[in-house]
Amino acid sequence: MHAASERLDEAITVCPAREITAPRAPDLALGIPRHWWPDPLVNVHAARIEEETLAWFRELGFGERSIWIVRTFAPADYAGMPFPHAGPRELLLLAKYLSLWLLWDDVDVEGRERTFPFRGPSVLEPSASGVTTLFGATWSALLRELAATMSPAWMETLCEAMDAWSDAALKEARTSKQRRAGLARVTYEEALRSRVDTIGMAATGHLLEYARGVELPRDVHAHEVVHALKELSGKIVGLGNDIWSLGKDWASGYVNVILALREEHGLSMMEAVRRIIHEHDEAIAEYDRLARSLPSFGAAWDGPLAAWVQDLRHASLGFTLWESRAPRYAAFKMLVNGTPIDPSFIVPTSLAPRAAAPVASAFAPHP
Repeated sequence: MHAASERLDEAITVCPAREITAPRAPDLALGIPRHWWPDPLVNVHAARIEEETLAWFRELGFGERSIWIVRTFAPADYAGMPFPHAGPRELLLLAKYLSLWLLWDDVDVEGRERTFPFRGPSVLEPSASGVTTLFGATWSALLRELAATMSPAWMETLCEAMDAWSDAALKEARTSKQRRAGLARVTYEEALRSRVDTIGMAATGHLLEYARGVELPRDVHAHEVVHALKELSGKIVGLGNDIWSLGKDWASGYVNVILALREEHGLSMMEAVRRIIHEHDEAIAEYDRLARSLPSFGAAWDGPLAAWVQDLRHASLGFTLWESRAPRYAAFKMLVNGTPIDPSFIVPTSLAPRAAAPVASAFAPHP
């Protein structure tokens, strides 16, 4: 158990979730409107694709340590919750993509390295630019799978989003190192910008198109409302991430919006958590308000765009649900004065038991 505190009125401890017996704070709950919940909650193909994803990593030459790490990601949930309606072929590729992305982030990017640039000839053929790492070869193989289905213009846009993510992740890793050494203070706005940029929803917005088999025009993606929706999805998933990674980030000194808000405004930890939950729920309300203001892009695109907007809702909630139960965060649960920071979800009671059952323990029913 790790224990530390900067305020005399707060006893802060961090320990594995399995060691916690204290009840949750009943007022810590994220409110999710009814229309954000998909049915089914988890893709029906999810269980099968998990073992196929692990087998794929083995076939490519990843060692048992890496396979174990990928298993802790729970690929069935990691892809099956954000993409509840993807077909089996698409879901398998998405599970491989998301798992590789997170493994690469953990092993290379958060180690302040970048062994695969998402630009130039290495994107589809690493040997053309001298990229010889296992991660580089694997990324190229996966991107070639995508390129067999999606257009060159779409591939370019996805790679631009991934390259921007990589730059932001490297910057955040360096900032966290400086923060641990006492050389940098991070404001709330800086931490929030960093989290939105590193949570990956900009690229995920394009992966949703692959899952549905459609490519929205560039002018649609460039529209200010569509751009704002993608930003809000990043905020929603990013705030959820920092709520459930709070104990891990506290113990490691990593950038976290709650810690930044607390330090900047002299708040108690509970006050900071409550404010971030409020920000999360406000972002969901703003997303819905903006979605209602979308203009028409013509009969050919209004339907696909409406479906994409709903898919982005499902992906935002799906990643948040995954964050709430991810083993990487469950190993570092924070308690403040003995109360665990582990928010529940306000869930419509009309959700079918079949859909709610797999993650029911994380939810607090609400009429």
